[in-house]
Amino acid sequence: MEAFPALPIKARGGKRPLAGTTIGIPQTDWMSQGGTGAPPAETYDGDHRAAFERFKAELVALGATVKEFPGLDVTVAENDPYFRTSERLPLPNGTVVSPATAVLSPNRYEIRYWQAVEAFAEAYPENAAALTRQFGNLAQAAANAGAIPASVRDEGERRRRTLQANYQQALDSAGVDFMLVLPIGAQIGPRVGGTQLRNYRTFYQLPNALTWPMVTFPIGYDSTEGLPINAAFWGPRFSEPALIQAALDYQDKHPQHHRAAPTDPVFAAPQARRMAPVEETVPPELSNDPLVAEEAWS
Repeated sequence: MEAFPALPIKARGGKRPLAGTTIGIPQTDWMSQGGTGAPPAETYDGDHRAAFERFKAELVALGATVKEFPGLDVTVAENDPYFRTSERLPLPNGTVVSPATAVLSPNRYEIRYWQAVEAFAEAYPENAAALTRQFGNLAQAAANAGAIPASVRDEGERRRRTLQANYQQALDSAGVDFMLVLPIGAQIGPRVGGTQLRNYRTFYQLPNALTWPMVTFPIGYDSTEGLPINAAFWGPRFSEPALIQAALDYQDKHPQHHRAAPTDPVFAAPQARRMAPVEETVPPELSNDPLVAEEAWS
């Protein structure tokens, strides 16, 4: 059995360390502002678009081939039978679950996920109401997950691996080693009020579903707040050495992005009275619960 390659820890040096590497920009890696059908770069704000174009040119100068390619259109059920399909898998009790739920729920059941959430709610009762709104009855959720038989779980896993193979084929057909994406395409907004992510990767859960690695690092700063603009290298399973090496090579030539630090903020004097807590409503598609997010995008 071949050993997994050691992860690189330093840049390779030389003027063109990325020579021979083909980096693809998937045109179906849609952003929330553009909706499906809009290539991602067309939706970026001015700062992100400028950083993106400069970054591409810098990668080419380091020897990489950078090209646009279709990627995998995951809005087509045949391409993504795991998340995007309307098909449901029947359970012995007469109910049905989505393929993704058939995989994720048993996984959580095995690690006693809902019991951990319940213990957290008991330890911090002020959070109990929010957890109940997100998960419903925790004991019932655990029982439902435990009732999913192995045959249904296996079918969900088969569909996940089909999605994985379809995406790999998209890369292979285009001759792409790994991909370049921007996780966020616009300056972030205030933390409360539901505006913090103004333009983000719509299908941000894909790397997790594919079990494909991603390396994120800064490539510039926005002109208003001086906040980092991040790019990500995203590739197939076991491509970690290539992703990390490419990131190290880039940062070696352009250290100004990851060595800079914002100035320390100046805080106002503490208020004499406490402000009433602000309840933030998180859109379901941004939920940290993949089952909630999955249903929002179905």
